[in-house]
Amino acid sequence: MKAGAAALPRVAMVGVGGVGGYFGGRMAQAGHCHLHFIGRGATLTALRERGLRVDSINGDFRYVSSIS
Repeated sequence: MKAGAAALPRVAMVGVGGVGGYFGGRMAQAGHCHLHFIGRGATLTALRERGLRVDSINGDFRYVSSIS
């Protein structure tokens, strides 16, 4: 990284339900931070296999990355 360049903050989204998934997905989509989703059980399995999919009146999107 170049001297003086600002590093992006690292954010962990713990609990990837309806609210955490939506707002975490929007944060990741904006690209202003390095976002990591933390889930468990069936949610974690689904996120690893298919990624995060958000269906919204504000625009649908899919996010696949940094899911643990």
